[in-house]
Amino acid sequence: MSNLEISNVLVIGATGGIGRSMTDLIQVKYPGVNIIGTTRSIPKNHNGISLIELDVTNTSDWENLSLKLADLNIKFDLIISCIGILEYGNYLPEKSLRTVDFDKITKIFQINTISALMLGKHCFKFLNPKTPSVVAFLSAMVGSIGENEIGGWHSYRASKTALNMIVKNMAIELARNRKPTKLLSIHPGTTESNLSNKYLKGVKHKVWDTAGTANNILEILINNDPFESGDFVNWDGRSIAW
Repeated sequence: MSNLEISNVLVIGATGGIGRSMTDLIQVKYPGVNIIGTTRSIPKNHNGISLIELDVTNTSDWENLSLKLADLNIKFDLIISCIGILEYGNYLPEKSLRTVDFDKITKIFQINTISALMLGKHCFKFLNPKTPSVVAFLSAMVGSIGENEIGGWHSYRASKTALNMIVKNMAIELARNRKPTKLLSIHPGTTESNLSNKYLKGVKHKVWDTAGTANNILEILINNDPFESGDFVNWDGRSIAW
């Protein structure tokens, strides 16, 4: 399934930092490709792609997205979910069990994890049934149980770990149904964005801007032959421990 050919792309979270850069990059590298994006609210200024409003925590929004995609009568070769949150309002990543808040953690799981299942339920039927396609979800290195040595950040870590399991489960189900689709969880690398900016002080490893991150991700998606469906992959192409 290497050297993926794309005609239609769906980007969940297309107006966020990485999502916006992904759509910009695809437009430059693949002129003429049809891109459909989702966003919580459609901005006045965007990059010219077709946008559909979607609050991923709202069931009726997912159903509405499904209806609108059905009306378009297209099949996607590439679906990328670029959504995710580290904080919720004034609720910061937990450094102690004392700070755990049930309602806030539930919201983080809705966005980081359950949205993947909703995407599968409502959008996988629009994947190209005959030619190879790829679906990618932005995960995180801190979602690796094997890599966890310092603890903390309970909701973010656990929501990304659960996301990886969901991606693996969906990959198995699609394979059983003989769908020519490869699913991947991808750690995008540390990226300058609204999600991470306040946590970058003191970071010693490479920090990417969103354009660099988008380029790394797209390289993996287009040249995906080394990976099995359901894999957890780093931005540089190496596998990450579960």
